[in-house]
Amino acid sequence: MQQIKYQRGFTLVEVVAAVIILGLLVSSWATAAGGEQLRVRRQQLSALCNIVVMDLTAMQVQAYCQTRARQIPRMDLWQQGTGYHLICGDKIIKQVALGKLGLEQYGLYASARAIKFLPGGAPAATSTIRVVHREDASLQKYICIQPVTGRVIIQDGT
Repeated sequence: MQQIKYQRGFTLVEVVAAVIILGLLVSSWATAAGGEQLRVRRQQLSALCNIVVMDLTAMQVQAYCQTRARQIPRMDLWQQGTGYHLICGDKIIKQVALGKLGLEQYGLYASARAIKFLPGGAPAATSTIRVVHREDASLQKYICIQPVTGRVIIQDGT
């Protein structure tokens, strides 16, 4: 009687099916990871806007309490958009570098490099700060400082 030897291993069809299934799993994972990355970027953008608004509000309060015109508080944006100084008179009160916050992929840009507040808290002029992701320009917000009222508003960029 002759014995039949069974060969061990997978057939070509089984290997191709396994590769296709693995490819589908990896592609669905990559899509989900990309969506998660976008969500994190949006959260970072909102957090950065909130930091800037809090600092602007602090400068407004400082201006509201000021009685001497020579110590007008202002926010000076750095030319490369990598951060800003909060200044009162000749003294730097706070320095914010986006790189130190882990937000170096964002930029802060405004038409005027300095945003000044008058005694009483009103801004010296209408100002808008554009906060944008350096690699994905669709991720941007605008921080608008309205004249007279000094109201600070965050608007989504379009």
